[in-house]
Amino acid sequence: MKAYILIMIFALMLTSACKNRTKEDAVTAEQVTIEPETQDTATALPEPEPEPEPEPKITEEEKDDKYFLIAGSFLKHSNAEALQKELSQKGFNSQIIKRDYGPNQEFHKVSYMSFDVWNLALQQLTKDRAEEETDDVWILVKK
Repeated sequence: MKAYILIMIFALMLTSACKNRTKEDAVTAEQVTIEPETQDTATALPEPEPEPEPEPKITEEEKDDKYFLIAGSFLKHSNAEALQKELSQKGFNSQIIKRDYGPNQEFHKVSYMSFDVWNLALQQLTKDRAEEETDDVWILVKK
């Protein structure tokens, strides 16, 4: 009995959905015309290739490195400055990096080397971690 009622409801829904449609709304094949695209190949000229722009030369001071080998990370800025001074005296190009966002943003990270290529940074990290004094070095990726 339930199946009979469900079938009747379904049949009513199908037939009532078509009642609202008028014959004017129906589109016949005679009314539809498709025009083929025409292309004028005689006047189409190939576009000239743009000349490649010369790459700007970047000096050592101007380059924006992305990968930093971090020697230490401190909550107090004075501790970071002390390590930076010590590394600079040893001949490293040391920087203090402080992020304004993300996890560990309250820490002042002290780098001693920076790279613009991941593989070079990873090679140096592996080399430095092999030495006992620098076995806790890690890479900071600056976005």
